Formats: sequence, C-alpha cells, structure tokens
Amino acid sequence: MTWAEHRSFRDFDAFVTDWVRMVDEDGTCDTSQRHHDHRNATMVQDFDGGWNLSARCGSLQGATMAEIFERFAQAELMADWEKARAEHGEQATVDDLAPETSEADRAAWSAAWCTRAFAWVARPRYTTNSNSTTTTGAR
Repeated sequence: MTWAEHRSFRDFDAFVTDWVRMVDEDGTCDTSQRHHDHRNATMVQDFDGGWNLSARCGSLQGATMAEIFERFAQAELMADWEKARAEHGEQATVDDLAPETSEADRAAWSAAWCTRAFAWVARPRYTTNSNSTTTTGAR
C-alpha cells in the first residue's frame, strides 16, 4: 500500500498542492484561483425528461464534496448490507444486495443526498431570546 491509499482525498490534495508549490515557480495559485473563479453547477433536463447534473469547482471545494459523497455512499452501502442481512441472515452476499449498477447506485445516492440536504435547509429555524420565540424559514 502506498502513502496516498491511507489518506483522504483532502489530505492527498493538500500534499500534492504543497509539492507543486515548492517545485513550480508559478505555484498553484493561478490554477486554483482560476478553477475557483469559474466554479459552476448546473442541472439540465434532457429532451426525453431525464436530467444531467454537472459541477466544476476549485480543489478544496471539490475535495470536500468528494469526501462527503464517498462517506454518504459508504453509509448507503452499509444500509443496503443491513437490509440484506435482515432478509438473508449473516450469510448474505453481494448477490443479495439491490441489483443496481454502480452508476445507478451513485445516481440514487446523489438523489438521496440532495433530498436530505433539502430537508435540512427547509427545516424551521427557531430563534429564542428572553422576550419571544421566532420561527424563520430557510436561509
């Protein structure tokens, strides 16, 4: 195993960025700043009703999002295993998991991630002071 295989993407990205900063006379600032300045996310509906999600961002935002996505995917996979074990016992195998492809899994996880994020953003906010309690909508 290599050093990078035991690190999160964020740690690996920071290591590589530091290395580039030391060996490249221009450093990483121009590239990183350009990616950050041109960050974008779009959802476009295709003619057949399907959707295409695309995002571009700087290295730190990307590393953060990738780590969140991977952790979410891992949690969903563990939930799938729990369901398979509940149905088939401890002898459950990969064949007992939902028969989706990894691409379909990633799409389902992305949709669930968005659904959970929406539920968090849409929840009521309560501000309490000594005189009153105020409910506000999402920020």
